[in-house]
Amino acid sequence: MFIGYFILPPNSDNYGRRPTFIITMILSTIAQGVILFTSNIHHLFLFMIVLGTTFSGKNIVALNFAIECQPEGMKQFVVSLYWLVELSSIILWSFYYQKLDKNWFPLQAVYFVVGIIAMFIAIFLLPESPRFLYNKQKFDQARAGLNYISVFNGKPKMKAFLFDNEIETDE
Repeated sequence: MFIGYFILPPNSDNYGRRPTFIITMILSTIAQGVILFTSNIHHLFLFMIVLGTTFSGKNIVALNFAIECQPEGMKQFVVSLYWLVELSSIILWSFYYQKLDKNWFPLQAVYFVVGIIAMFIAIFLLPESPRFLYNKQKFDQARAGLNYISVFNGKPKMKAFLFDNEIETDE
């Protein structure tokens, strides 16, 4: 887990939230699949390390990615919802393991399936973070991302507009 903190968040700042999140989800899904189906203890340990390395990609990069794609008024809600789901799942799975079944396989299988779904959503539906593109001064791509999000949410496409950094002032 420690290694991922030095690789994934800085990567997302340099290369984008979306590609870093997609790489995280691909690695995580492969690791979870191997953990589920391997009978080799060495593979199990190796892919548990890989899975731990992706933790920061799922909990830092993904959360920043989600926040940056929200309007200002929804950001706190998204953070609260994220942590509600995260912490509720810990409580739910702890209860499941302690009271219902000591078998780890169903729990890991659920995370594996959810990971596959998240990976495909990231690959096929999510645009790059408009805020990331704006900060990199890729204004046309940021506008396209905002329009994609707008249409996806059932709102009309935005008319032509300029970002504040695009406006040149004569002094």
